[in-house]
Amino acid sequence: MEKLSNLNCDNVVEYRLYSTDLLDIKNTDKCMEELHDRQSRYIAHLSHFLIDYIWQNESFHLQVIPPTVAHPGHLYGSTQFADNIDDEWFIVFLLVNLSSAFKDLIISVWDNDDQFLLIEAANYLPSWLEPNTSNNRVFLYNGSLQIIPLPNSPAELAYLPVGNISITKALTIIRDQTVNTTVSTGIQQAVLNRVKEYPNKLSKEKHKAHLYVPANVAYVLKIKPSLVAPAVQAFYERDPIDLKACRLMEHFPPEPCVKAEVTFTRCLYAQLLQQKFKPDKRSPWKLPSQYHNEYKAYELGMKLGCGFEIFYSRIKNKSGTGQKHCSPATPASAKYISNLQKHGYFQNEIEGSLRYQKLLDAAMQYIDNASEDNATNHIGYELLHILETANYNIEELKKESELLQQEDDDSWLELSSQEVDNMIKKAEGNLDGLNIEDLDLEGDEDQYKELDDVASGMKSFISNISSYEGAEFPGSGKDDSINFNPETFFQSIHQFLQGNANNDATSEQDDSSDSELDLSDIRENMNQMEKYMDQMDQELAPTTMGKSFANSYDYVNDEASVVKSQNSNNQTGKTDSDNVKDDYKPVDVDVNLVKNILESYNAQQGLPGPATNILRSMNIQIPDNSEK
Repeated sequence: MEKLSNLNCDNVVEYRLYSTDLLDIKNTDKCMEELHDRQSRYIAHLSHFLIDYIWQNESFHLQVIPPTVAHPGHLYGSTQFADNIDDEWFIVFLLVNLSSAFKDLIISVWDNDDQFLLIEAANYLPSWLEPNTSNNRVFLYNGSLQIIPLPNSPAELAYLPVGNISITKALTIIRDQTVNTTVSTGIQQAVLNRVKEYPNKLSKEKHKAHLYVPANVAYVLKIKPSLVAPAVQAFYERDPIDLKACRLMEHFPPEPCVKAEVTFTRCLYAQLLQQKFKPDKRSPWKLPSQYHNEYKAYELGMKLGCGFEIFYSRIKNKSGTGQKHCSPATPASAKYISNLQKHGYFQNEIEGSLRYQKLLDAAMQYIDNASEDNATNHIGYELLHILETANYNIEELKKESELLQQEDDDSWLELSSQEVDNMIKKAEGNLDGLNIEDLDLEGDEDQYKELDDVASGMKSFISNISSYEGAEFPGSGKDDSINFNPETFFQSIHQFLQGNANNDATSEQDDSSDSELDLSDIRENMNQMEKYMDQMDQELAPTTMGKSFANSYDYVNDEASVVKSQNSNNQTGKTDSDNVKDDYKPVDVDVNLVKNILESYNAQQGLPGPATNILRSMNIQIPDNSEK
C-alpha cells in the first residue's frame, strides 16, 4: 500500500476512504467535486461523535486526494495519537461507522505496525497471511473486516493474483464480490470487540477535576474545553527554554486565580498528575502547604497554567506579533462550509452563535490537519483569537466556582488485585479459540536439544588446548585435514636422535627409569584421590555451599520419597547426621553448567556479554524462553 511520510513519526494511524461509485469516473474535475461533497457529508455524519471529543495530539480529519494513474481519487487522513491508544481505536470506530452507513465506502487503515487490526486476531488468521502478503488485501466494507484471499485453484488465478495486488484491482474485487472476502467469525469478533466499546466508552474515558487556575485559563477552557490537551502536552514535553516562560508567566499570571472544573481524558489527567515539578522561586506561583486539603487542586492548576504559558509562547514565536490570528479563508474552505450546511452539520444553529462557532472551529480542524504543523497552528490560532477577544468578568467566574459539581474520583489510577485478575482472565479468554494443532509443540524438544548442545559445547571448549594465539573454539578451528609428509617426519626424528647420542650415561639411565614408571601405582593414586574427593563432596553436601549446586535429582519433584524417608527415620531412630550419606546426591556438572550460563545470559538483558560471546563463538544459540 502506498504510504505517505507521516509514518516517519511514532504512533501514527493512517486511513484511506475509497468510494466504489468513483472508481470508474475518468473526469478528474467531476471526481474532485464528488470527493469534496463526500468529505463534508462524512464529517457531518460523525459530528455528534467529534464535537466534544478531546484528542491527545491530532484529531481525525479528511483531505481530498486527486486521482492518479496508479491510484484512484480518495479521502486520506493521518492522526498522531501520541500516548493515548484510545484515540486510534476511536478512529477505527469512526471508520467502521462510516462503512456501515455508506455502503459504497471501502476503507483501509494502518499504523506504524502496519495492519494492526490483524494483530488483534493473530490467533485466528490463516497461515498465509503475513505482513509481506497483506498489502492491499485488508479493508473495512459494509461495517465488517474484509480480506482478499489467495487463489485456491488455477481457475481463480484469472481474478485473484498470487503476489502483490494493485489497489485498483483490490477495490474492484471488494466491490464486485467475485470471491468471498468476508473473514471468519473469530477474526471478525477479535477485531470488532475493541470497537464495540464505543460510543459508551467516550464518557468513561473523561475525568472532571477541580483546579485553581489563572482566570484567563478558566475562560479559555470555558470557550474551548479541548484546548486542555495541547496545554498538558506542552507541559509534558517542556524543555529548559520553556521553563523561562514559566518563570515569567507573562500571559497567564497566577493572580487572579479562580477554581474551575476542567475536563480531561484519563490519559491527560494521569500525565499531568504524575509529572514532578516545582516552580521557580522567582516565579509568581505561591502554593499552599502540602498538608492543605486542596493542595492537589492548586498544584494541578499551577501545572496546567504553565502548560498554557508554554503553548502560548511557542505559538506567539511562530506567528509573530503582527499577524492576524485566524485560519485563512480560501475558496476550498468556503466550499467545504457550504457543503457542511447542505448536509445539516450546523444543526440549524444561528450563524455567529456560540454553538455555531464551536461547530465551525471543529469542522475547520477536521480538514486543516494535513500536517502536524497545520494542526498545531490551527489550535494555536484558536487560543490566540480567544485571548484577544476575551471579555469575561472575574467575579462571575468566582460565582461559577461556587456552583461546581463534585469532581470525579481518581481511584482508577490504581488497579486492585481483583481488577488485575479480571484483566488476566480476559486475556486468557482470547486464547479459547486457538487451534492447538497450530502450535509448534516440537519446539520444546528442540530447545532441550539446544540445552544439551550448550553443555557439550562448553565441555569441548574446556578440553581444547589454548596457545599464545588465544583460545580455540569448537567449530571455529582450522581445517581438520592434516598434511603429513612421512619422509620429512623421519628425517626430523633421525636428526633428533643423533643430537642426543652424546648425552652422558646418567641421563640415559634417568630417562629409561622415567619411561618405566609403574602404571599400577598411578591407578592406585587416582582411585585414592577419587575416594577422597567423593568423601569431601559428601561432607560439603549439607552445607550452604553444597546446597548451592544442583544435583541429579533437583528437577524431579519427588515429595513422596521425602515423606517416606522422614517416616522411616522416625521408625528407625536415625538422626539427620546419620542420613547425610543416605541422602547424598552427586552434583550434576552439566546441569550446573547450563544453569549458570542461562543465568548469565538472562542478566545481560539482551545486551552483549560473556555468555553470548562464548556461545556464539561455538555456534550455539540460546533457546527462546530459556529462563524457564
